[in-house]
Amino acid sequence: MKNFKKVLALVLVVVMAMSFATMSTAAFTDAESIAKVEAVDVLSALGVINGYEDGSFKPEGTVTRAEMAKMIATILNKGEDVGDMYKGACTFVDSANHWAAGYIAYCAQMQIINGKNATTFDPDATVTGTEAAKMMLGALGHAADKAGLTGPAWASTTLSLAKKYALIGEEVNLTCSMNAPMTRQDAAQLMLNGLQAVMVEYKGGTNITIGNVVLNQGATANELTNTSEYVIGRTGNTKQYLVEETFSRLTRSQDGEDTFGRLSRIWTFEGQEVGVYCEAPYITYTTEVTLGQLYTDLGKIDTSNTTLVATTPEYYKDGVEDTTTLSATGSGTVLLRNIKSGNITDKIGGQGVITEVYFDIDTMTIRVCEINVYAGEIVAVTPAVKDANGDVTKEAYVQIARKGTVAKLANTGCTLLDGTVVGTAMTVASDAFTMADKGTVVYYTVGVVPGDVSKTVVRSVDKATAVTGVNKGNQAFGGTVVGVTLDATSYTVNTKSGFTAGQYDQSETIYLDGNNNAIWTTGVASTDFAYMMGAAPKTTFTKDFQAQMLFEDGTLKIVDLAAAHRDGASLPANKKGVVSYVVNADGTYTVSTTATTGTATAVTNKVPTVGGHVADVNTTFVVGTTDTLGNTTYATYTGISAVPTITGSVGTGVIAYAVNPNTGFIDAVFATDAALGQTASATVMALYKTGEEIEYTASATSKYYNVAAIVDGKPTTVKLSKALYEGATLTAGQFYLAAAATVDADGNYASLTPLTIGGAVTGFQQGWNFDPTTFVGYSNGIVDLGATKTFVEASTPVYVWNLTTKQLQATTVDAIFDLVDGANKGTYITGTSAVPGTAGAVEAIYGTVQF
Repeated sequence: MKNFKKVLALVLVVVMAMSFATMSTAAFTDAESIAKVEAVDVLSALGVINGYEDGSFKPEGTVTRAEMAKMIATILNKGEDVGDMYKGACTFVDSANHWAAGYIAYCAQMQIINGKNATTFDPDATVTGTEAAKMMLGALGHAADKAGLTGPAWASTTLSLAKKYALIGEEVNLTCSMNAPMTRQDAAQLMLNGLQAVMVEYKGGTNITIGNVVLNQGATANELTNTSEYVIGRTGNTKQYLVEETFSRLTRSQDGEDTFGRLSRIWTFEGQEVGVYCEAPYITYTTEVTLGQLYTDLGKIDTSNTTLVATTPEYYKDGVEDTTTLSATGSGTVLLRNIKSGNITDKIGGQGVITEVYFDIDTMTIRVCEINVYAGEIVAVTPAVKDANGDVTKEAYVQIARKGTVAKLANTGCTLLDGTVVGTAMTVASDAFTMADKGTVVYYTVGVVPGDVSKTVVRSVDKATAVTGVNKGNQAFGGTVVGVTLDATSYTVNTKSGFTAGQYDQSETIYLDGNNNAIWTTGVASTDFAYMMGAAPKTTFTKDFQAQMLFEDGTLKIVDLAAAHRDGASLPANKKGVVSYVVNADGTYTVSTTATTGTATAVTNKVPTVGGHVADVNTTFVVGTTDTLGNTTYATYTGISAVPTITGSVGTGVIAYAVNPNTGFIDAVFATDAALGQTASATVMALYKTGEEIEYTASATSKYYNVAAIVDGKPTTVKLSKALYEGATLTAGQFYLAAAATVDADGNYASLTPLTIGGAVTGFQQGWNFDPTTFVGYSNGIVDLGATKTFVEASTPVYVWNLTTKQLQATTVDAIFDLVDGANKGTYITGTSAVPGTAGAVEAIYGTVQF
């Protein structure tokens, strides 16, 4: 496609406050102010341009004549810095001692630049766009004297030739004022255009000798050819382009598609991807639009006339091509081909949907790409892993739970930059979230995996904005909620959000996407749960019902049910069970049984499964115990680590739970008439022998060694007898766990009883199965706890022998995310499980690490 309104510009979807393209410019502190991202990225990757010491790029800063000379010299020397090599050859008096003397000398010798006169170059003066274009033409082989780039008309001739060789112009994204000083980002664009321009050489003409000077008149510029046909993005073209002469390992794909189906280019240099860049759309919509309006916006192009449209219009939804509806050619469907005046029946896009229309007036081809924005919730955050230098070795990522009725994505995980696949299809690489963001409502986009359009993954995620107020009305159209008013402010609803109506005159929190469309609300689908212990009519003569409810705070009370439950309607079976609820304006309760609920026979402290579902630190446990007189009291525990081991009684004492519909984890567990018990943990002594300990004398007949140890959870030292220290019991370089010991006459430990539970840890690195704020199930060779199903809780103590400081120290499960790969030795100990066939939780980890 050639004649877009903004050709070759990187598409930044500003209406959604999120980016959909890979950009290395993000490394600059002022990245958001860089408009010519593609050019800055590529020239940065080549080492032709650089940022400043403060991390900025300053895209609107101006370029000096010296800086332009350096950049061109760097390009023509294939990235090599020739400043020192040519420094002594500088003939300009005002530049001989300048930092850019070598670059100026090189470009002058190559007849690419000229001075103000024979002795003056004026290196620190700003370079205008026309002057910069003349320099780039020189780099392509255009001789100033032969091409007419000297004399009174040099400026107009320069611009005409620069336009002819695609150095400037709308089609190559460079339309700045050529008389003004050139900005840094425009200079980058000029050089990128120059790399993709054809080189020339002069042939023919007549040589005329005047004194010692030989002049050539009548020579013509001939475009060079490249018989290897290696051309950047131009298959089959045999022209010689500057990039082939200078950076042959810089490649660019052409006419590719990005994750959303948009036409794009992928730049690579020396096998490494520089970035993915999309052509700018002809039109962008964020609301629903009729094809009649599209007809007008396209310049009254009637695509129903098949003689005008070369091919069937293409339509993509989240990167998946729709070949059966909007892009179809038959009848009876919404046809993209029906773009014509007055068509108000067929529509594309929707409120909050980013709809980009690509149109090439030369070929009369049309492509529409629809990018939907969905609502979700953060359910797990995994921080980045860093090495000893603080460099990230594994990206941070988050897992998202879908909200609404969004279809499940067809993929298995998120591929990180190092090639590893983590999490599920609803996992996306992001360092914008912390552990505290669990439960945060977000908006996200999805797209296909390039090269495998059968798979779809999350492509971007951002926090939604929460707004709280009193619901003053919902607006609906065709049975669908399209708007909501909180207090005195009205909000439109995102078409693909799954937003449902809240309750009038009730307090409600709605969440907004980046374009201020409502995507989710707390007004409906309550995640407050209670256990209904029974329900009955309020009196003999009424159909209004009351219910006895056990709430998450442990209170038990009788409540009036709403009119929707008259005569016992819409209540759980036998009028008992876990329900979610909403308190209405009149104080009555509306309950729902739509949440996932279930029953279990037991709850085991620190084992994060109840009835096959996962409990975590946010799960509420309401436990009732009955004394000998039949009186039941209730206690509330928060988190799987806090609740005691619970065994459900036969009959009415069943353990019931409800799964939070947003997170997928258990929100509340109710256990009535239960027997309580605690699993005792053994006292552990953990010793770490380095082999470098010093021998001490206790008496004339006894010697001992001081060895680092953990006793009762505290780092300390213990005395080991010489025989025990030098025997085969203890291995240097790893922890030894003991449950009991004997001492000799001098009080030194003479023997130790090893613990048999637990196992070896082969590495302290990143968690895999569970959110590290709750449980971390180490697997995949990261921390290998063997074949048993053991789990590490966030509060589990971790003790390490610091190989750098050579001392014991305590840390936490969360802290091991920052440890390096060298942490590869250790031991762990687990408690005993009360549930047959289920291993207990890890109670402590002991290991070595180099910080």
